[in-house]
Amino acid sequence: MNQDPALRNAAIVGGLLLALGVGLLRHQQFNTPPDDPWFQARVIDHPGVVMVKFGAEWCPPCRSMHSSLKQLKSRHGSGLSIVEIDVDKMPHLAQHYGISGIPRTLLFVDGEYRAGRVGASSADDLDQWVQPFLTQTYSAAH
Repeated sequence: MNQDPALRNAAIVGGLLLALGVGLLRHQQFNTPPDDPWFQARVIDHPGVVMVKFGAEWCPPCRSMHSSLKQLKSRHGSGLSIVEIDVDKMPHLAQHYGISGIPRTLLFVDGEYRAGRVGASSADDLDQWVQPFLTQTYSAAH
């Protein structure tokens, strides 16, 4: 298949621009808070670091993370807020953040989305993941 190089390059550039546009839309979607007073109070208006775990009662990996989140909370106390959201009970929040696989964990700092990950994680893995955000928040406050 000998394609015209200019046509091939145009297709590559078009694909990259499309991917960039989708990424920008997702970033904008994550930084536009959902219209939900419950979420607003617990995540968007909450100062500091908030970890949001999306899951469901029927999901074994989601249930297994519950003890990891409790351990993490006991390690960090008021320095880390943890919010668990059942995608079956609050599907509008899952839809807003494009949650397609669970468990899915998002990090917010001072109400702004900063990072996300998919899959079950141990308390140690979550601690290592959140630590730079906690350190950043502590440094900014002092």
